[in-house]
Amino acid sequence: MRDRISAVTLEPAAVGIDSLYLSSFIDGAGIDWDQLDYEREKLRATPGKEFAEFVLGKERFGLKRGGRKPYSFILKNSAFELQLGRNIHPRCHAQFASELLWRAGLDAALRRFAAMWAGIGARETRPEVIARVDVAFDFAIGAPDFGVDDFVSIAAKDANWREHRKPQTFMFGRSNIVCRVYDKVAEIAQQSGKAWLFDIWGVREGVWRCEFQIRGERLKSAGIATIEQLRAHLPDLTRDLARRHTSLRVPNADSNRSRWPLHPMWTALLAAADKLITPPAHPPPHFHDGINYALERACASVLGDLKGIDALLSHRRPNDPLTLPQTLHWLSRKLARSHSPELWKADVMEKIRKRELQL
Repeated sequence: MRDRISAVTLEPAAVGIDSLYLSSFIDGAGIDWDQLDYEREKLRATPGKEFAEFVLGKERFGLKRGGRKPYSFILKNSAFELQLGRNIHPRCHAQFASELLWRAGLDAALRRFAAMWAGIGARETRPEVIARVDVAFDFAIGAPDFGVDDFVSIAAKDANWREHRKPQTFMFGRSNIVCRVYDKVAEIAQQSGKAWLFDIWGVREGVWRCEFQIRGERLKSAGIATIEQLRAHLPDLTRDLARRHTSLRVPNADSNRSRWPLHPMWTALLAAADKLITPPAHPPPHFHDGINYALERACASVLGDLKGIDALLSHRRPNDPLTLPQTLHWLSRKLARSHSPELWKADVMEKIRKRELQL
């Protein structure tokens, strides 16, 4: 393994949002749904034809022959992929292209998206909801001076890949949070073809990407649902994930890996998080703070369980089930028989500690 990367000179070659997925609650005005139906049926009846052209405002798209449930239509161009449904809400699920986000920036990309709908007279009936955002930090480091054992992560799932016995990708987590550290130049050559990144970096080799893919539930628990909340809270969320979810360390003699010092690349990542986005002049309140969001989800789960208990208790009176207060009264008497105050306190304190440690 080569000498450790210097903390003095290390800065990201690029920092930005690499992917953005959001649900848009447009009213559907101005969309020629009948024409979409007609063009799609023509496609299906024309073997070998892959798409039909379709225009929304000033944006020209290729309409694909299939949909993706629950959406009936997929439209794609160099800036956006839109999934559209006539009678569902939200009517549009949009993916912003990586090149658009890197070259134009988030603000310009959002203006272009809004201009498309304004051009056909459509309007939003409620604020958008962000489904996923990928944040990326690209470092020109040459060959990596770290391996899989240098990462500390709370993720239950992890994987790593090598090519010609050299490390190429480290991945931690799945579903709502995924951290990937990988050879971006190799990924461009073998998969994505995003050679335009070379212009952004100013180099053509030795660039490794540190990326967090963050999806709906984790965004909401951090107080992020809308674009304005993303502007306000994305840097803090990124730093939290880079400290608590997955971090890159420099091994030493300490048997506790979480006490190993941060790798210079990870220190630089944390320092660069504020460059991800331009914060709003007046930050909006959190959608939820973490505790309230968890409480709301727990209460919804408990309410569902209570309905199940009520259905069992009321099976002989299906047309006149117990009320919620009656079900709670029965449950309190039932639980009192096996409740131990000492055991309750010990178990709750253990759950508090687990939450604090993100276990």
